[in-house]
Amino acid sequence: MSYKTDIEIAQETIMKPISEIADFAGVDDKYVEPYGKYKAKIDLSLLSDSKEKKTENLF
Repeated sequence: MSYKTDIEIAQETIMKPISEIADFAGVDDKYVEPYGKYKAKIDLSLLSDSKEKKTENLF
């Protein structure tokens, strides 16, 4: 039994737009900086903002 290589697995997948993935992950558009259709940078302020939200929910 032979295993598929990483490249074979990657070539068989159907890529989804990064905006769809960000929505699914619950990342607001203000934190997403798209670089084309399939990749993006995520603003690190998302981490600090999410920590503040968790603290607010405790009170």
